[in-house]
Amino acid sequence: MEEIIKQTLTAIPQYLLNFFKLLSSPRRFPLEMLPAESSKTKESLTEALKFILISYTLIVILGALKNDSDNPMKLLGVVAVSTLIQMSLLVFAIFLAWTIFGSKRQFSDYFIIYSYHFGVTFIIMGIFRLISDGYLKASDQELFNNLAKVNAGTIRFNMEWFSNKNYQITIGIYILGVLVSGTWAMIGWGAYRIMNETKKFRSLGVMWVAGVFSWISIVISFFLTKGITK
Repeated sequence: MEEIIKQTLTAIPQYLLNFFKLLSSPRRFPLEMLPAESSKTKESLTEALKFILISYTLIVILGALKNDSDNPMKLLGVVAVSTLIQMSLLVFAIFLAWTIFGSKRQFSDYFIIYSYHFGVTFIIMGIFRLISDGYLKASDQELFNNLAKVNAGTIRFNMEWFSNKNYQITIGIYILGVLVSGTWAMIGWGAYRIMNETKKFRSLGVMWVAGVFSWISIVISFFLTKGITK
């Protein structure tokens, strides 16, 4: 774990530079990371996966510290494998939707774009999750501990907790994170439209089809990840 943290810290300067460029330009930046020629595809894919890996590592490390995990390496490995499976299936859903609408681009191009988008949304959601957990822990330690026990499977969820004002605020913070990351991802969808040189109305049609395929991908990935985890 120490070595992973060390390597992550070493790569953070370039990661942060790319992160903020991507955050401010979700449509154009991923297109700049596409390979200019086929011989550069492997290099571009490696950089995209590195971006995701650092995003995962940062959030998982923070989560491990928060939960005092006794096996952070296992936690990191489970998250990395399960998320890679889910992400690959979601990329295929987008690729398939665009292909149906006549796209001739390679799967790798979609994978690279989605990798950068997914890395940012993962960070955004992770930050809002940490903020919501931090708020609940500071405002209602008992409820925070009970929710931790629910996640551990030692007690059942109490529906009366929804009437707790602090829990309502906690949920609100998390929902805000979903809205922020969702809005940013919607803007980022324009990268696929620009890459395929298509009009906005047609792009919306592809988005709808990709959304249908994505739900199927989510179900498949759910069962796959359940099969590889205890």
